[in-house]
Amino acid sequence: MDKSFLQYLFSEDIIYKIPADAENKQDLTVPVVKVSEEIQLEKVQKTVAPPTPAPVASVPDFIPYNPKNQVLILVDNINQEEMELLGKILGAVQLQINQVDLLDLSKVGDTSLKNILTQKSLRQLLTFGVSLFRIQLEIPLTPYQIREVQGVRFLYSDALGEIKDDVTRKKALWSAMKAFFA
Repeated sequence: MDKSFLQYLFSEDIIYKIPADAENKQDLTVPVVKVSEEIQLEKVQKTVAPPTPAPVASVPDFIPYNPKNQVLILVDNINQEEMELLGKILGAVQLQINQVDLLDLSKVGDTSLKNILTQKSLRQLLTFGVSLFRIQLEIPLTPYQIREVQGVRFLYSDALGEIKDDVTRKKALWSAMKAFFA
């Protein structure tokens, strides 16, 4: 082992040397030598850069959302099977996919839709498993309960993947959808 490394490692400590033949003796008289007095080491100053903060993802004030329809549906990572289910759900209230705006948040990331309330071009917002807090709208919603804010009607439902095999959730959604699109 490198002697200079040991000297650096123990430069501020007191080192005791115990003779091998003095293991069982009660009274040991051993001279104490401080390493720093014996050898003068150059003090190495480490310059530690302050930790750089992790980049914070900035949430834009709004995404470029120009409503083509008066109904917006929010989903997160919709697959083909869920898309077919959504088509059936909309068909039950006499709508087709091309008659609503579908926004998949997995494709646009964290965003803000605060401007949809001021645009006054949207009448209904239906969300499947996506909290409005995720799009920077601080409107708490109860599942399958309609809420109106500034002329926009909101309806929160469980995610499409959770609804597809759950009869109770399907019934709750159907009841809410009839009132939502009445």
